Amino acid sequence: MIKDDSKRIVEEFKRINSAYVLSHVDAEGDNLGSSLAIYWALKKQGAEVDLVNSSGAPSYLSFLPGFEKVISKTPELARKYAVILDSSNFDRLGAHKHLAQKADISINLDHHTDNQCLATYNWVEETAATGVVVYHLLKKLQVPLDKNIATCLYTAIMTDTGNFQYGRVDAELFAIASELIATGINPIHIHDEVFNQKDFLEMKCLGEALDHLTYEKDIKLAWTWFREIKDEFSHMASEQLIRIKDVDLIIIFKQVSPQLVKISFRSKSEKVSSRLIAQALGGGGHIKMAATVLSLPIEQAIEKTLEVARNHLYDLTHTR
Repeated sequence: MIKDDSKRIVEEFKRINSAYVLSHVDAEGDNLGSSLAIYWALKKQGAEVDLVNSSGAPSYLSFLPGFEKVISKTPELARKYAVILDSSNFDRLGAHKHLAQKADISINLDHHTDNQCLATYNWVEETAATGVVVYHLLKKLQVPLDKNIATCLYTAIMTDTGNFQYGRVDAELFAIASELIATGINPIHIHDEVFNQKDFLEMKCLGEALDHLTYEKDIKLAWTWFREIKDEFSHMASEQLIRIKDVDLIIIFKQVSPQLVKISFRSKSEKVSSRLIAQALGGGGHIKMAATVLSLPIEQAIEKTLEVARNHLYDLTHTR
């Protein structure tokens, strides 16, 4: 446990009658699934809840119960509590970080080891997904795991482990997944919704990414770039490219605008830290999966990022 205010958080949760539920921009499965699980748990105790994400919710997660509750605009009413999910610092909340800063009481639930623990109370646990932290909280609160909550938590855990392929996948994680499935949810349907519902434009993007793919064999680095069509596409691209043999690190550059590039990192080896590379560029994340954003033209963003990544990989190849 990195930061354990769990006892106080359990006490505070029982008192919540109005809250913002906030999570990082560019939402993905763990982010949104964890947030929605908290939303449904708070609604069970009669709380008024604003589920806010500055960049909105990605369409591939529209099957999640409560998806339509996510708003990207600033709520009109002030809330006493702010519950912050899957965000290592308040800046990750984007345009709505002020909601966390101005709340009377803020509660931080996360599994990122670089979390700055800026909230009033922090529960940061080094585990497979923030969804696991939320699961532990709901068990302590004795909140019944209905299908809505179970669907959200299963999606959170499944997506952040790459369908149980990486991260802290262990016996406890499968026991949690088994308990969630026992509520009657359909794991095959959830997998199909997340991974097998790609539209034509996304496949065209994949073609562009493959066309630009570069392999630097000496340091086992593969990287590519493409122009953004759908925000969630980089997840699909990384899932495909990480399968390349003899690659330790994948970097994907997504050109959002002429002066803005989103960059994602995926590593296969525990020795190659995606997080360290991302942090050097102002971002963050996990050892095997991280991201950052650079306000630069695509050519300059690629040059700056590759310099950092190559140095990291070069140092590793000469110390093995």
